[in-house]
Amino acid sequence: MKLKYCIISLIFLTITSSVLLSCDDDETVYYSGKDADIKFLPFTSYRSFYACDNKCIVTRAKQGENKDLKYYLVKVGVDGTIDSTFYTFSEAEDITSSDGDMYFNSSNQLFLVNKDYTTNSFTIFRYDAADFSQRKTMTFCLPDEFNNPGSTPLDDGGYAFLAQKMSFEDGTSEWFLYRLDADGNEREPMPLYLNVEDVRMIYSFGNSLIVYRSNWLEHLNIFSFYTFEGKFLNEVIIPYSGMETHKLHFVNNSLYLSIGDYVDGKKYNTFYRLDYEGNVLQKTPTMMFYDYECITEIDGRIYVAGQKNRSHEGKGSADDGIVYSIDRDNFEDIDSIKMKYKDVIPLAVMPDQKEGYNVFLIRRYNYTDEMMNDNTTRNIYIYHVDDLHNLQIDD
Repeated sequence: MKLKYCIISLIFLTITSSVLLSCDDDETVYYSGKDADIKFLPFTSYRSFYACDNKCIVTRAKQGENKDLKYYLVKVGVDGTIDSTFYTFSEAEDITSSDGDMYFNSSNQLFLVNKDYTTNSFTIFRYDAADFSQRKTMTFCLPDEFNNPGSTPLDDGGYAFLAQKMSFEDGTSEWFLYRLDADGNEREPMPLYLNVEDVRMIYSFGNSLIVYRSNWLEHLNIFSFYTFEGKFLNEVIIPYSGMETHKLHFVNNSLYLSIGDYVDGKKYNTFYRLDYEGNVLQKTPTMMFYDYECITEIDGRIYVAGQKNRSHEGKGSADDGIVYSIDRDNFEDIDSIKMKYKDVIPLAVMPDQKEGYNVFLIRRYNYTDEMMNDNTTRNIYIYHVDDLHNLQIDD
């Protein structure tokens, strides 16, 4: 079966300008293509997708404009069921709402974080990815004399903030880690002895704090691992040659790190598997790979779904979708499933409860110039296949 035949059978479907959100299974429409089950998802996402425990993806959708803009968390199960919840960080009618930043910990808890830069304060909503009905709200205000280069959710449901206090006399910095416990109570700030200046982000993984910085002059990515008592554990240093990007994913007690590097206008990615203390366990060869959404693990293999290339035919135009299947213990054993069909991008691969795979993917139908120039116009589907190579199109 070729993916294009399934898509042709769905070509009459488009997503309207309104966002459809429902907890009702009846609003999920089911279609069948040759040798494949296809489920159409009736909403438009505008943000990244996060894979949760091989059972669902989580993203965000919005309705309205300007002061009437509303944001929703949306969860889609592998069976096509949709759950959503409205959220806002401000009830004031004269303030444009913010959607915040989304983070996950390795316990499948979801955090929406909004920072008010005028007051150096934070509002945090915590959800269980399996159940949006319960929400925990936490707040925190950083002292005015501190900068905040990064924050991170913690595996116990708490949240941590890295704080920097600079001395204008000698140019040195003092570093502190502020933490909220799972109930939102503030703990005593802990001093950190970081012999660094340019910290860009922090992450947590198990009982380790990861401090990320980039050495611009020497073109180095540096990931320093510490305990939450401030003890240095390890450092991972990865060189890059062009314009770098990176992503971290926590899957089944492993940390997967991707380093993206632009060279001669093309983007390449290398994937690393690390343990809790920052030891590199596996490393893939460098692969030409523009971007991806999720990493999942099925039966000892990890699946990275995204797009190999980026087209320059128009704003938001993309092609060459691809799934990489990588042996978890041998990162040299790599299989690829190419979906070279205009504007088809796989998002995540998850197992079916009985057999085969459920592949979340997006396809944009560019019927009008307005839609073609709007990279949020994306139709979302779930394809069920017994063999991922059934989705292969390489001509």
